[in-house]
Amino acid sequence: MGPVTVVSAQSGDDDTQSQGTQAGQSQMPGMGMGGRMQGMRGGMPMGPMRGQMMKIMFAVADTNGDGALSFEEVTAVHKRIFDSVDANKDGKVTLEEMQTFMQGQ
Repeated sequence: MGPVTVVSAQSGDDDTQSQGTQAGQSQMPGMGMGGRMQGMRGGMPMGPMRGQMMKIMFAVADTNGDGALSFEEVTAVHKRIFDSVDANKDGKVTLEEMQTFMQGQ
């Protein structure tokens, strides 16, 4: 997968708009060199061990055991992750909280 064009719905000369690497282009998060998918921490490309982990995570998220993830099941997983990252439990995640979480502290 090659670069993705970033299109902004805003107009004007807003310096806060994100800019891509070249003329409005950026690379998708989680994509490594050559378009290979990588984990959230930018680790190894997907392999057999990661595939097994994906199956385990899916089984844990599929709380009703129907072999599919509903919007509610996915939302519940995201809520648990958010709550884990939100160290001070103020309902917001700061950059510092995200960095601490990703470092495993």
